[in-house]
Amino acid sequence: MRMSKVAAEAGADTVVLATPYYFPAGQTELIQYVEHIVSKLSLPTVPYNMPTLTKVWLEVETLKSLAGQERILGVKDSSDDLDYYSELCGLRSLRPDWSFLIGPEDKLIRSISLGGNGGVNGGANLFPRLFVDTYSAVVSKDPLRCSQLQRKIEALGEIYTIGNYASRFIKGTKCTASLLGLCDDFMAEPFNRFYPEDRTNVAAILEKLNPNSNETTSTHS
Repeated sequence: MRMSKVAAEAGADTVVLATPYYFPAGQTELIQYVEHIVSKLSLPTVPYNMPTLTKVWLEVETLKSLAGQERILGVKDSSDDLDYYSELCGLRSLRPDWSFLIGPEDKLIRSISLGGNGGVNGGANLFPRLFVDTYSAVVSKDPLRCSQLQRKIEALGEIYTIGNYASRFIKGTKCTASLLGLCDDFMAEPFNRFYPEDRTNVAAILEKLNPNSNETTSTHS
């Protein structure tokens, strides 16, 4: 709740709300939890389904039960399950104003085709134009452009394959941002930044990606 206040003061429009972790909550408990906390947050919220890390799914029926909460503005899903995501989009019949957003960037194009509104993608911190162009290509029904941009997104995704732990996703993002001059690659404990060998591998991926090419950075016309 304190962080939602900080976010509001910084000018944010909404905050995401993940499920509690450690002890897995039941779906009835999740409904009660969300209903309780939503009223106390300084901003409207978007429930965040991230079962690989929280070990708990926000089931579609649970979100259906929460559709009456006016301060819930949509759902972010990082389950990597497009069948589930498609069911989520079916909730639009109850809440036409909800936004349905996907986390895994390699699923962005398919998710929009299923009725989603876009993504909250890690790679967009690195190459925002790539993801804006991808969204535009989908909504303008340009399959050739979609195919080109999908290859770019998949090539960028190679940075997440470096390293042995789940933290490689954060490390890869921070390392790439550092190489691009966006920020330092410092990691909060217990994580550490990539070692020089891994950093060199990320740099090689960036060089192959050629982020300054027109295909990545310019708007298709």
